[in-house]
Amino acid sequence: MSKIQSKSRRPLNPKFRTKEASEERDTGINSTILNNARKSGQLNLSGRNLETVPSEIWHININAPEGSESLSFSVDERWWDQTALSKLILASNKLSALSEDIKLLPALSVLDVHDNKLTSLPDALDELVNLQKLNISHNELVELPPSVCRCKSLLYLHAEHNKLTVLDENIGNIYCLEDLDVSHNQLTCLPNTVNGLTRVSKFNCSHNRLKDLPLGIASMNALRMIEATHNEIQSIPEEIGLLHHLEQLYLRHNQIKELPVLQGTALKELHLGNNNIKELSPKHLEHLLSLLVLDIRDNKLTELPVEITLLTRLHRLDLTNNDLSSIPYEVGDMASLDSLQIEGNSLKSIRRDIIMRGTVGLLKYLRSRIQEPEAVQESQDKGGFPWTESVAEKRNSKHMLNTTHCLDYSNNSATEVPEEVWWSAKESQVIAVNLNKNCLQAIPDHITSLSETLNELHIAGNKLTTVIAELSICSRLIVLDLSNNQLTGLPQELETLVGLRDLTLSYNRFSALPACVYRMKSLENLLASDNSISSIDIDGLSCLQRLAVLDLQNNDIAAVPPELGNMSLR
Repeated sequence: MSKIQSKSRRPLNPKFRTKEASEERDTGINSTILNNARKSGQLNLSGRNLETVPSEIWHININAPEGSESLSFSVDERWWDQTALSKLILASNKLSALSEDIKLLPALSVLDVHDNKLTSLPDALDELVNLQKLNISHNELVELPPSVCRCKSLLYLHAEHNKLTVLDENIGNIYCLEDLDVSHNQLTCLPNTVNGLTRVSKFNCSHNRLKDLPLGIASMNALRMIEATHNEIQSIPEEIGLLHHLEQLYLRHNQIKELPVLQGTALKELHLGNNNIKELSPKHLEHLLSLLVLDIRDNKLTELPVEITLLTRLHRLDLTNNDLSSIPYEVGDMASLDSLQIEGNSLKSIRRDIIMRGTVGLLKYLRSRIQEPEAVQESQDKGGFPWTESVAEKRNSKHMLNTTHCLDYSNNSATEVPEEVWWSAKESQVIAVNLNKNCLQAIPDHITSLSETLNELHIAGNKLTTVIAELSICSRLIVLDLSNNQLTGLPQELETLVGLRDLTLSYNRFSALPACVYRMKSLENLLASDNSISSIDIDGLSCLQRLAVLDLQNNDIAAVPPELGNMSLR
């Protein structure tokens, strides 16, 4: 029997390791990652526990890759065809500083260094002339470095969750900025020079120590949202009413005692909870006719004016924990109201069990308490004030049209709108028309007389079977609500409404989204639930680059194309 002799294996060289493994150990970055970055122009080094940025990152587009002397001509190694680095993500590391060599990346348009330990930023930052998006949030900055204010191309600046105590006076020089977040810092004031930020649409300064908002904020003409909750604000400038595009104003958890009259805004959401407000007057309400949400919970209101019913578009009203002793019965007729919260008040006329029935039961009770016409007449004969009639007249008086620039002819069971109403609306340069909940079988032709000013048209809950092609000349339309009708299609001419942002087609009879919809390039919200839509045109939807909300629930869709998941929708 032959004997098998075992041979001892040669011991491994403990010093040997692959080139990539060696690089990974030394810098945390191997050559493959760098080569891929040279091809794509993007480099993500987040979550690598880096304490410093390796120098080869700053020189990535200057130095030839190691080994290029071999002159390999394979497609993967044509380093001279590299793409300049435009996106660098260094988030969630342990960086305390960035090198001045960052200037060697002049093509950089996105720099994300959030969640590090940065206490400063390089002076050379302003040499990144293409930088559009800068995220320096969740660091240890005590001031906004001056170099940031010299980045003239910035569109997006997030500096939340730092230790900022002051904003540089030169912040107004970032005139292209559109999104600014300085929340969760230690700011006690904002410089008046924010008046130079005329393109900012979203401004978040919440969770600071602000005592007030500067007058300069009234010059930030593009503002759509101000988030200033959790501060120490005691008053807000009435000049905020000059912000005609402002839709959302968040001022909860402050020390506001008095609300100014906000003339001229098109506010849709006003959040005032947890303040010290004692009065909400008729004059306040007359200028808030576009409101969808009014949150004024946890304040010190003692009275709710009957003029609250002028807010015919209101969906949510939160009056929780105030000092109210009564609620106007006319609130029961607010057809759009989906949520009414009145708990925590000393209401004498509404029993606890009625409040516990929820919004539907509460509104039903309030409606049942409204005086019948005979009682109203009797009240007038006795010198009483007929509130229900007063409110109806107020809606479309010349004074109200001139003040609010809104025509409200909703809930009238009307089959047509009187001609004189349109004359008054045109004279007053009305920007919003509400014809909801009538019996209209067609959009009135007179709507075209408002083509030069009309921004919003609400004609939900009628009996429309078609939409007039002439509506296409209302080129300033931003909001169009055609829900709860009998529509099966839209005229192709409506494709010219390129400024339309909100389109509601819910509760109709559409079997497919109309072709004209895909040409409305500014569309952000498209609601088409509860129809008979059977398929999703992914090619058409992909043309809507700004689309953020798409609602197609309760339709006949058999399959959802997987490509829909690639769209940035909510």
